[in-house]
Formats: sequence, C-alpha cells, structure tokens
Amino acid sequence: MGVYKNSIMVGVLTMAYVRGVVVMMSHYTHTDYLKDKPSDLLFHAVRVIASKTEGVRFIYAGMRSENQGVNEFKELRGASLEKAPSYVYMNPVASSALKYFGRKYYRKIEGVV
Repeated sequence: MGVYKNSIMVGVLTMAYVRGVVVMMSHYTHTDYLKDKPSDLLFHAVRVIASKTEGVRFIYAGMRSENQGVNEFKELRGASLEKAPSYVYMNPVASSALKYFGRKYYRKIEGVV
C-alpha cells in the first residue's frame, strides 16, 4: 500500500494476513515528506483494513525497537507491548561466534535486553 503526494510515492507499507493476524512487514517513508505524516496515514489504513476483515484478532507491528522514537510512535497509535515465547535456532558455530563477538546482539536474541 502506498501514499502519494503530487504523483510522488512518499510512503509504502507491506502487510500480510496470517491466521487472524495482520502482520505489518515493512514500512518506509520519504524523509522530505515526514511533515505530511504519511506514516500516520499508512498505520491508520492498516487499522481500517483490519477492522473490516473478518477474523482479525490483532495487528502485529513488529518487535520492540532499540530506537525509542519508533516505540513511542507505535504506542501513540494504540500499540502495546506483548511478551510472548519464541524459539530461535542458530547454527552452533554462528551461535558461539555471536556469543563471543556480539554479546549485545546475542543477549537481544535471548530476550535479555
């Protein structure tokens, strides 16, 4: 889905519907047009589409970001943080390397952040 201003695409958002969940997969906006709030329009459009789609239980807007501004943007638009169990498989060699060289990222994957 896209947002246009004067025939210029200023924002795009991709989403999917899977087993009662609307998944917002990617979201990009042109920085020169942020004052026109294309992100607000895209997020609102997702909410409208979800409200008109039978069987939608919730909208998944992605993992918590390290950028607090992104988290605040989502919270101002009705998002809430949900903790849920997950399973991650990593190649043992890659896992060991990440533990050693990228402790911060390994702890994030573990959910310890």
